[in-house]
Amino acid sequence: LTIDGYNHVLRLFLLVFPLSYFIALGWNYINRYLSLFVILGLVFQFGFYQYYYWNFYKNESWRWWHSGYKQAMQLVFDNKNNYERVMIDNTYEPALIRYLFWNKIDPNAVFGIKDKMEEKIDGYNGFCVDKKVCLVDFNGNLKIENINNNVMYLISQEKNVGGDWDWSKNPPERIKVLETVKNPLGEPLFYLVSKS
Repeated sequence: LTIDGYNHVLRLFLLVFPLSYFIALGWNYINRYLSLFVILGLVFQFGFYQYYYWNFYKNESWRWWHSGYKQAMQLVFDNKNNYERVMIDNTYEPALIRYLFWNKIDPNAVFGIKDKMEEKIDGYNGFCVDKKVCLVDFNGNLKIENINNNVMYLISQEKNVGGDWDWSKNPPERIKVLETVKNPLGEPLFYLVSKS
């Protein structure tokens, strides 16, 4: 009924009402002994669901819940005054709304922003939220030699580093990893870096 959406709550919610109706109709036709068996089955199913939800769901669905963005955006906000500029990778997922939300930026301060990658910022397409914070498209081409002094970068493991190279344990030469944001599986998700 919901092709490829069996684990998507907004699609499955539409099934609540028709399923409730048909369950109520069927319940009228079940005798007492069979209803006890059905109730035990429902209790077992609910227990299995709770076991799955608390033990496995968070490890399988962290990407869809945008795990790590809250911590990453708050780290950017807390450290931005230590640098001339902050460059945030905007290609992993759109980062503007997450930056504004998690840092409680007043909407009036950003009404004039064109959130299109039209400007050139240090050779990359992007736009700036204010005088310090810019969201850019590194296009997977962030080269270590292009990292500027006194600029902090928020980069993603998937789009900017790639593979299983963990910069928090083994950073490239002339790169200082300030913070690492990890997913629930303990794998690096974002790095806050600068030139060492």
